[in-house]
Amino acid sequence: MGLQLNLLPYACYNTLGFDPALIDYIDHIDDSFLLDIIDPLYSWNGRAPASPITYFRMNYLYFTRPEITSFRELCRQLKNHKNQAWRSFIGVQSPAKVPSHQSLSEFRTKVGPERFAKIRNEQHP
Repeated sequence: MGLQLNLLPYACYNTLGFDPALIDYIDHIDDSFLLDIIDPLYSWNGRAPASPITYFRMNYLYFTRPEITSFRELCRQLKNHKNQAWRSFIGVQSPAKVPSHQSLSEFRTKVGPERFAKIRNEQHP
């Protein structure tokens, strides 16, 4: 029996390495609707927070990567230069621009279980 390789557009491999789960997410999930749900939770006075899409994708990594055991560990991994594919996935190119574990925790608290359920159940074309 031979090995079958599912070929995806080169641009996906170029930005996300060969991680099929991240490429699948990018190809099949339009998470731009998050802005409508989450943006109203933030005050736009003062320093602007990271994009809700960045935080949501960080949560996705946290829940899908068994080697990530905490938000603190996730942020440490994202700052590691070898994890450029993960930074590309969350939309942050520089390790210095990775949001802190504290801001990720605040995001999760602000969104709360009800909004996460709404996001999970949201149907978009």
